[in-house]
Amino acid sequence: MALRMNRTTIGLIAIGLGAVICFGVTPLYNKSLQKGVEVVRISSEVQKGEKITVDKVKVVETSQRGLPESVMLDKKDVIGKYAVVDLVRDNTVLERQLSSNPIAEDKYLYGLDGSQQAISFTIPNFASGLSGKLLTGDIISVISTIKNENNEEITNTPNELQYVKVLAVTNDVGVDKKEDTNNPEEELPTTITVLVNKQQTELIANLEESSKMHVSLVYRGTEKQVQKYMDAQNNIINKINLNK
Repeated sequence: MALRMNRTTIGLIAIGLGAVICFGVTPLYNKSLQKGVEVVRISSEVQKGEKITVDKVKVVETSQRGLPESVMLDKKDVIGKYAVVDLVRDNTVLERQLSSNPIAEDKYLYGLDGSQQAISFTIPNFASGLSGKLLTGDIISVISTIKNENNEEITNTPNELQYVKVLAVTNDVGVDKKEDTNNPEEELPTTITVLVNKQQTELIANLEESSKMHVSLVYRGTEKQVQKYMDAQNNIINKINLNK
């Protein structure tokens, strides 16, 4: 009988605690999320590398629900910083989008999110790099020539490197090629830096050590079309991984 009473008591206590949580704690928690908080937003478009001035930002009140932990709450922590990505109007400003120092010329290296990486590979000769005509934003195919067991040269374009975006073309003293150069002979490329994922990075590193690499230009044009090629490359890689 005493055991039954204890079970009944425990059950009633559990029901009581559940009611407190459902009708007391949970509403208070939801109410705290709905409570307004001031955040910093962009009031006028800011380009990557641009210093953020007082006229470029505003403070607005919004709900705490769904806000990233790194959201900026105080204009003082944003004004005077440099944008590491393009910031469009009404975007909420995040800490990772800011730099205390001016963005260097190699600003394409800012904003990598881990899923995308940058890697450079060597151009063995002038012709291999499209005779110095490659530009940032081009889509290229990477072609490798490697010797097999019979010392025969085998040339192919790995499926993982069909459509790769060029980040920079660099000469032998580490200076990136610029579109407005007046003396192309001073800009002869020795390396190409590309945007890839981890799987492609490892493949390029292996080819750099074991083969001669060439590139062919696939596309030069709008960013929208460039993204289509990159999406197509991701689909190819996904199919490769599914078949492993």
